[in-house]
Amino acid sequence: MTTVRYPNQFQPQERATAMGKGLAQYFTGRPCKNGHIANRKTSNGACIECSKIIQKKCIDNRLSNNPNWYKEDYAKNIESHKKRLKKYRLKHPERVKESYLNSSKKRMPQKAAAERARQAKKIQATPLWLTKEDWLQMDAVYICAKETSNLAGFNCNVDHIVPLKGKDVCGLHVPWNLRVVSTSYNSKKHNKLDRGIFFKPSITGGVLVHESALPWNWRK
Repeated sequence: MTTVRYPNQFQPQERATAMGKGLAQYFTGRPCKNGHIANRKTSNGACIECSKIIQKKCIDNRLSNNPNWYKEDYAKNIESHKKRLKKYRLKHPERVKESYLNSSKKRMPQKAAAERARQAKKIQATPLWLTKEDWLQMDAVYICAKETSNLAGFNCNVDHIVPLKGKDVCGLHVPWNLRVVSTSYNSKKHNKLDRGIFFKPSITGGVLVHESALPWNWRK
């Protein structure tokens, strides 16, 4: 027997009462024909748990007939999918957070492998001719990223302006190819070259900070 996720969300009541109050769901406290004690839809009186099972079966059938169905449907209705996902994230932040954490745990081996590959690439892209001052300046960039994260209220990373493993060109792990960016921007940039950036080696030891990590974008 399946129980409702939030058993105290609604007091036992009938569908007509829920319709009068303008509620999207109601809870009777009685099991449905399949034994679920769960919320029901005010629009048609259907059990929420039964609806989920039917929806899952429908999607599974479509995917079995066409493995690319979801991708094709998403491509045809991108805006509607984005709106629905945004609405869901705003309505259920805890569920989204829980799902993200579970997904991260499942992908820990893949992330570890990717990190090892990235570190190996960084070593290969680090010139032997770097001076002690160059290493100190690179340390300053990473320190700045950490301090900015603490002050800004969101995570910041050190980004290679010219990616170490870009599609068109590969950069080096040197001070003048590093900058502080927000984690959000860094994820979107991935290994692409930001062609709007023009830079030259710093001779003052300053740290380059992308606009995504500047103070006016910090959370209040």
